[in-house]
Amino acid sequence: MDKEKLILKYYQELVKLSQKDLLSSIIFFEEATTSMLLAHEFNNDFFKRPSTYETLLLWNLTYNNYQTNSKQNINDYLKPFDLIDKDYYKSLLDKMVYDPITLCKLNIISSLTKDLETKANTFPVILLKKNNPEFISSFKTFSKLKDILRQGWIVRKIDKEYIESDSTHSMQMTAFASAYFRLFEPTDLDLQKVIEMILIHEVGEILAGDIREGTANHDSKSKIEEQCIRNSFASLKSSDYFINLWLDFEHRLSNEAKFVFECDKIDPCLKAAYLDKVLNSKKTNIKTSNLFEDFYSYEENKKRFENGYLENIFKEFGKTERDKQKRILPQ
Repeated sequence: MDKEKLILKYYQELVKLSQKDLLSSIIFFEEATTSMLLAHEFNNDFFKRPSTYETLLLWNLTYNNYQTNSKQNINDYLKPFDLIDKDYYKSLLDKMVYDPITLCKLNIISSLTKDLETKANTFPVILLKKNNPEFISSFKTFSKLKDILRQGWIVRKIDKEYIESDSTHSMQMTAFASAYFRLFEPTDLDLQKVIEMILIHEVGEILAGDIREGTANHDSKSKIEEQCIRNSFASLKSSDYFINLWLDFEHRLSNEAKFVFECDKIDPCLKAAYLDKVLNSKKTNIKTSNLFEDFYSYEENKKRFENGYLENIFKEFGKTERDKQKRILPQ
């Protein structure tokens, strides 16, 4: 199977998996941002590897879901990842289960995240309050993204159970980026930077909200978001890193920023095709009967993928979905 077709199939299987429990994507996002803050605030490479984020992805989407629903086979949860690189993702899963260092790392991230989310006064949190209160403040900033719902789905009156938050959107982008790197092996992109840019790219919306293109406030969106970024990270030891990372994304200064921008735009298109399938099968009354065409045509007219990293994937996606529509719709 062509790599383009394979990654498109992977995305559909991934969304099917994450949609079973949207909470898993929220937990992943909060744990991933905890890991990122630990890495940069304490200059600790232990939490700073791409495989750490990919392991957290598997930890939440596969292993924890499997434990919760033990009647199902764990292979059902590994299906998306097996499509891309079975040996690689299996090795991450094995480390989760059998490697003491990886288990320790996961437990540190998971426990600290849970304590920060529940405002528990545990010893690690007390130490942070004393030595790095900005860490806690920044975590709270990231955590708010789970409450920012994606307006593209709301205005189209999608069923509430399918409306995703910014944190779910960021998880889907992270998973897509991981698969892209396994399949296409780009030599001019740094996966660590890509993932961290994905995790931070929506933080400006905490102040600005999810402002859609074409709406009245869109022209001032960037300025409002930049102010939010500067306020949110000003007190961190690693403030310059996070502020510059966001500015890089916003102005598409690096190859990583261009790639993440494309991921940001292709994700709702891919999700729209999945929702079409689900919602049409339920005969749900939605405002737009063909979500895929709505999102895809918009991006096609904007020409955002021309000569980009995802150009061939975007074209293959459009061809595949439009061929499906020809078979389904009466001539």
